[in-house]
Amino acid sequence: MPEEWLIDGFNLLYRLKNRQLSALFGLVADFAAARRCLALVVLDGKGNDEECAAFQTPSFQIRYSKEVSADAVIERRLCEKKGLAAFVVVTGDRAITQMARGSGARVIGADEFISLLNQTRKENSELLFKRSIESHGFHRPFEGKI
Repeated sequence: MPEEWLIDGFNLLYRLKNRQLSALFGLVADFAAARRCLALVVLDGKGNDEECAAFQTPSFQIRYSKEVSADAVIERRLCEKKGLAAFVVVTGDRAITQMARGSGARVIGADEFISLLNQTRKENSELLFKRSIESHGFHRPFEGKI
């Protein structure tokens, strides 16, 4: 049973320094792929789902909340899939935090999640660098020390 991450998108975006949706989507997609988990970013509003299609993968989805709030979408998802998946909810909203914990989900704040995203990006960069060295045939004794 893969872990499922439910992310309050604008709550997280507010904490990011560059505040660009495309940067957020790229970071979360990389995180989901590296962790082999499912990640759903829920955005408030009636945005165009087509503009997000390029970022989505089997492990990363983006959804606009439409007529309800992002919190309501997260709450509904927790209730519908209770017991079917292990959930982690990323939010700073007190009400959704209490509801999520009551549903058995683990809750982390936006700042902690941003740290996880940065850690994942660093690990991915190191892995790509190592594979790049190996693919170019640089099999030297110091290779493991780089």
